[in-house]
Amino acid sequence: MLKVKMETKSKSSTGTRSNWRDNLHDNAASKFESSSKIAFVEKESSKWRGVSTWNLEEVRSWLTTTSHKLASESTDGDEMEGRLVGFSLKLLEHLQNDLQKSDSKNKKMRVGAVSTPRVDMSNLQIKWQKLDSYNGAKTKTAGQLLILKSVKKLIQITSDEKSSTAIHKELRSLLALQTNRKRNATKAELAEQRLSQMKRKPWMQAKLNK
Repeated sequence: MLKVKMETKSKSSTGTRSNWRDNLHDNAASKFESSSKIAFVEKESSKWRGVSTWNLEEVRSWLTTTSHKLASESTDGDEMEGRLVGFSLKLLEHLQNDLQKSDSKNKKMRVGAVSTPRVDMSNLQIKWQKLDSYNGAKTKTAGQLLILKSVKKLIQITSDEKSSTAIHKELRSLLALQTNRKRNATKAELAEQRLSQMKRKPWMQAKLNK
């Protein structure tokens, strides 16, 4: 009886250690996969300029890349990619129309040139020079227009709720990464400036003490 109990206890202990090792490997694999995904996303995001500076071609390129990414992660890849292609075409057409409307609006806002007097002291006579009283508002970029699109607005444009939600989420993730990278770059620059100032102080102090 004692021998049976000892064998049972030994098997139980071995099974526990085995389960513990399996869980440890699973957790390690899961952490590695998560860190790999984060590294991949950060690497991908570093390829793009700031979203607000994008022209229409850059928006098209990002939509194409993101569509491939989302389709590869989906169980119904071909169907998802086809849906995203249709979504992208509708969105790009809408952005192009927005850009044209914005450009046309800025041109209409320009008023005629106004003549203003300028005194020519050498001949003591007044000459008239023409100045534009309005130099035009800045036209928004395709990237800026894209940033302004909410999920609701994307759905209205494309009639595709699933793609609108997915693309909007990817865009917000990219914006967050770019903002974080810019913030870190600013911090690093300030730290470098402080370090340079600290290095200069002993030299300045020595010069003052002379």
